[in-house]
Amino acid sequence: MVDAMQRLNIDYHFQEEIEAFLGRQYVNCNVIKGGYGNDIHEIALSFRLLRQQGYFVPAEVFYTFTNKDGKFNPKLGENINGMIDLYEASQLGIPGEDILDEAGEFSCQILKEKRKSLCKAFLGEAKWFASGNLPSAEEYLKNGVVSSGVHIVMVHTFFLLGRGLTEENVQIIDSIPSIISSPAMILRLWDDLGNAKDENQQGNDGSYVNCLMMDQPNYTMRTARERVRSKISDAWKSLNQECLFGSHFHLAFTKASLNLARMVQLMYSYDDKHSLPV
Repeated sequence: MVDAMQRLNIDYHFQEEIEAFLGRQYVNCNVIKGGYGNDIHEIALSFRLLRQQGYFVPAEVFYTFTNKDGKFNPKLGENINGMIDLYEASQLGIPGEDILDEAGEFSCQILKEKRKSLCKAFLGEAKWFASGNLPSAEEYLKNGVVSSGVHIVMVHTFFLLGRGLTEENVQIIDSIPSIISSPAMILRLWDDLGNAKDENQQGNDGSYVNCLMMDQPNYTMRTARERVRSKISDAWKSLNQECLFGSHFHLAFTKASLNLARMVQLMYSYDDKHSLPV
């Protein structure tokens, strides 16, 4: 309950009650065996809430989840809520608490994997543009959805919101579902429209517009840009459908995805002087 109130930013209404509750909790944890909890979620949450309140909880409470080398049991990764709590707890370490450094590295592993995917996408684009051999429009856009950075932003958002954290949803997030790919496509295509128009680049400008014109030699620049706008419209429809009928993710996450897509459209709705609308 205390954690929920803090995340909703209403805890300041109940400061006295929270202080009294955590004070009793701290006493119980030190008197009762196993008072901090029985699993990684309970222990990490208790650790964070109590330390934030100024109560010293020994980092040794996490030793039960490590092997003789001080490494966390990989099976803990199946407890998604526990990983979020462990990561947040790791941010409250003090000098000499190596176990909390290990906790931070372990719980953040999934986000590091997303960063690797982003770097791989960047390297792919760099290779195409350096060689002058651009990919097909379809291949370019598939890579561009990742290199847009939207995926990693939404993964961070998913975990920071702390809503709908299930193993199934984590697997879905990893596959870049339409709730993520749609705003990513909107960002990539709007950015490429801006590059093609504003930078006045010649030759292989590395945009979807250019790749599309290579695939379809009969396309004029105007036709290609119209196709891109149609693609953006389709991405919006896909996003709206997911937000209306999708059942996997919490409303807070779908709203974040929608707001990101709306922000993109505002960012690129500038006039010839590159001024955003007032």
